[in-house]
Amino acid sequence: MQEQQQFLPTNRMAVASLVLGASSLVTVIIPFLNFFVLLMGPLGIILGFVGIRQIKQAPEAMKGGWQALTGILLNLVSTLLVASVLSFVLLMV
Repeated sequence: MQEQQQFLPTNRMAVASLVLGASSLVTVIIPFLNFFVLLMGPLGIILGFVGIRQIKQAPEAMKGGWQALTGILLNLVSTLLVASVLSFVLLMV
């Protein structure tokens, strides 16, 4: 007999972090939207860490650790890219 596998929902904070990370990484290449990355990036990083904490507290109730980690990394990379570009532009002025 086959055992039925239990469906584990994905943590919503992890998904939100991943979506913000992907959208902020795309927004990096649009010059007049770079300031939105400075808002979305830190928010996505915080959501990712909150998602990881929730998953660690109840690993049998939800999944999504990799989504949260990927979201944190994407948000971190996009925020650092925008910060470095803006600091370079401000230094050149």
